[in-house]
Amino acid sequence: MWVREESKSYPTMRFDYEESGDGYLVSLGYSQQKTATTPIATPKTKERLLELIKKNNQITREELSQQLGIGSNGVKQQILKLKKEGILERVGDNRTGFWKVKD
Repeated sequence: MWVREESKSYPTMRFDYEESGDGYLVSLGYSQQKTATTPIATPKTKERLLELIKKNNQITREELSQQLGIGSNGVKQQILKLKKEGILERVGDNRTGFWKVKD
């Protein structure tokens, strides 16, 4: 009898095993289920991002990514949203410019 277990920590991983004589026959694999790989940003993330920018208006996306614990693409998406909402503006170029938070 095959037994299938799914891990809560690794939702796409499949672990199958069967007792076979003196031991077990084990099969590991991945299910076809798709999961989100980037955590959804919460309002708290947005607030923390703005707080970090207010403390250092020349902070880089990489530094924001490290301090927020989200990927650089997540930071980029948050910045784009804040720009569209008129809350954040980039003054100058990417190398020598700075962030301006509008109140």
